Amino acid sequence: STDPKALTEAVRTALDVGYPLIDTAFVYGNEAVIGNVLHEYFSSGKLKREDIFITTKLPFLVHRPAEIEAVVEKQLKDLQIDYIDLYLIHVPCPCKPQPGGTPATGYKSLIENGQLVPDPVDHVDTWKALEKLHKDGKLKAIGLSNFNQKQIQHIIDHATVKPHNLQVETHIYWPQKELFDFCKKNGITFTSYGPIGSPGRKTFRPEGNWPEGEPMKDPLVLELAKKYNKTPAQVPAFIASFANS
Repeated sequence: STDPKALTEAVRTALDVGYPLIDTAFVYGNEAVIGNVLHEYFSSGKLKREDIFITTKLPFLVHRPAEIEAVVEKQLKDLQIDYIDLYLIHVPCPCKPQPGGTPATGYKSLIENGQLVPDPVDHVDTWKALEKLHKDGKLKAIGLSNFNQKQIQHIIDHATVKPHNLQVETHIYWPQKELFDFCKKNGITFTSYGPIGSPGRKTFRPEGNWPEGEPMKDPLVLELAKKYNKTPAQVPAFIASFANS
């Protein structure tokens, strides 16, 4: 949610019922709101910092090494914490920002001929900047999001610290088994996003996301849910976890 009031209540509810993990990102624009709730719970003694695992991500407009630490410092300030549990490079396709952007004011994409402008930064250079922040203790673990096997291998070949985690989209229509096996072989933990098909995306993409039909509305999913007395959400989530195990 981008609505501060709704997000505040959502985070409070999540913490109250025992959610142990918060996943956010610079580009989501909600870290300051989340930080206010975290401060509320930590300062009141309701929770300790070590009770909550916080994942956030590097924006695609800031992959140049000299600019990364300032972004991370802004995220730490907004989240009102001293360290981030897991920090991911959000996407493997860096693009150039418009001139003048800063962590405080934000960044806007540079557009030429109606297109984003790629920024030719080697993933290894970006990774080395994260390794330094990991060594400094600001990032307890570092990883990747939306990277493919070739891109991950390139980083592994030049890394001092191998990626700790990969976060990618997986669901019954895209199980990513080969990528999961690659990560397992290389000691990289694997996080799935969208395992039930991300029904909330309709808010941002009214035209729809699933030419083949939504996972939770798949006839087989509905049949299995009825047979085993489960919800349509539980079936694809179970299949996703079972397939990559």
